[in-house]
Amino acid sequence: CPIGSFCLAASEMPTPCPPGKYCGVAGLHSVSGPCDAGYYCTSADGGASGGVSRPVGDYSGRGPCPAGFFCPVGTVDPQVCPRGTFSGKERNRNISDCLPCVAGYYCPVENMTSGDVYPCGAGYYCPPGMWEERSLICTIGHFCDGTDRFPSPCPSGSYQDETTTSSCKECPTAYTCQVARTVFPSICPAG
Repeated sequence: CPIGSFCLAASEMPTPCPPGKYCGVAGLHSVSGPCDAGYYCTSADGGASGGVSRPVGDYSGRGPCPAGFFCPVGTVDPQVCPRGTFSGKERNRNISDCLPCVAGYYCPVENMTSGDVYPCGAGYYCPPGMWEERSLICTIGHFCDGTDRFPSPCPSGSYQDETTTSSCKECPTAYTCQVARTVFPSICPAG
């Protein structure tokens, strides 16, 4: 039996190593084991392509797990990093290798390779791991310029009495906005 295959007892024909497995030496009666984590083995190939647990990608259907996916032990088809995550590197082994989308951004689709592609949007904020653009509305007393992890407080001298805003309003004449996060300006005292 050649490398990349195994021969069952009383069989005259070699059986190609099945998907998710490898057959590492000649003369096997069963598979050597599962393909290693960080790699995928989709095809049922005999020969050299089915003979290694860590295929380098020289053969179709077997290779390193691509960026945006993860491949546990014995992976047949790479598994996608879910929405709200990304991975820019190859050979991911677990879902934990899929990182939360970067703060101030959202990851709306599966198998993203970068976490800073889609900015959150003015008037909204996005903590790490967001997959929806406009789900967290900027609150009163704050502003959100579109790349915020959390709402930013309006500084003293300004206020914001509306939600979903990207800037603060300047405190009007004859009023005071002495503290950060002012929602309603106060009338200045007489004198």
